[in-house]
Amino acid sequence: MKYKLKVYTIWELGARSNQEDAMFPRHGKACDNDRTFILCDGMGGHSAGEVASQAVCEAMGAWITGHCPDAEGDFSDADFEGALAAAFDLLDERDDGSAKKMGTTMTFLKLHAKGATIAHIGDSRVYHIRPGGVAENTEILFQTRDHSLVNDLIRAKELSLEEAKNFPQRNVITRAMQPHMERRSRADVYHTDDIRAGDYFMLCTDGMLEQMEDENLKFIFSDEGGDAAHKSDMLVKVTAHNRDNHSAIVVEVVDVEEAANTAISEEERLARLEMPEGRKAEEEHAVVSGEKQESVVWKQLPRKKSFCGGYAWRIVVVGVIVVLVVLGGYVVYKRWFAKGVDTEQVPSKEKCPSSKFVREKTGADKEQLWEDGKLIKNME
Repeated sequence: MKYKLKVYTIWELGARSNQEDAMFPRHGKACDNDRTFILCDGMGGHSAGEVASQAVCEAMGAWITGHCPDAEGDFSDADFEGALAAAFDLLDERDDGSAKKMGTTMTFLKLHAKGATIAHIGDSRVYHIRPGGVAENTEILFQTRDHSLVNDLIRAKELSLEEAKNFPQRNVITRAMQPHMERRSRADVYHTDDIRAGDYFMLCTDGMLEQMEDENLKFIFSDEGGDAAHKSDMLVKVTAHNRDNHSAIVVEVVDVEEAANTAISEEERLARLEMPEGRKAEEEHAVVSGEKQESVVWKQLPRKKSFCGGYAWRIVVVGVIVVLVVLGGYVVYKRWFAKGVDTEQVPSKEKCPSSKFVREKTGADKEQLWEDGKLIKNME
């Protein structure tokens, strides 16, 4: 896929004295030719959170730039895992050994030849939004699921959405990137090729969402919210009084086109779906690593059959079977009925007329005479 983008960034302190959010490309350095976007929310107090978030953005950005020089070329999960490992390694190097370990969340968006790869660790989010004329017609096609205590309790139905707003431990996250982890945190990864002109992607830290619900986002990203620049301005204004650091990267997809060597016809795509590997490949576009973000329901497609490819071979098989049965019957008839039975070679008994004697043929030209079951005489 080839893209034409507009990119906007938001990087606000809130009521904090230091900025622990970091992004790649850096705030003010992003341009419309960028295809890799990373946003992190550091934690750990003082400068520790800032060090962690900057290290992850720096390492992942540098690894992808070095190993994937074609910005719109192929990008695999192995490439993402390589970049993530480089980030963990840099965190290990920059660990100052303090008892309170620094850490950071991570959100990731990569636009490439086959669509988009989205990944996250922690409670920072990535949204894929398709604007409508009004908020009610605007769709949030995808959003990442927070790795947080609150979200786990909501999913377990032990906490309502209303209760979650004032939950005392709402800032506790269950996954983060930290140095020297015995088991490094796993990222949830999502793939999509359903990208259209007019779509928006937004990466944001949790500070952006302190006073914002999905309905607010839908209004801002609907046509009522104006163009992309105006939408970004609105996001800054509605979060002006947020307490925490709050940052976002807003990516508008101005235009998108299929690369000539990857485009396939609808008929070919449907044919691929009939094969198990085709269904698997399509399903992987809508699967989050470890669990499905949305259930995918497959409808069995009718297979097109021509006469030659579908039914002729069955007629041939039936014809062969009929011929074999007829030939078998003919052989049996000729062997047992047409030739008859050689009675001269088969012993037989017959009563002599007006006699109690029985004469038995035992073979060619030989007979025996029996009386009341006793052999009386052999006759030539």
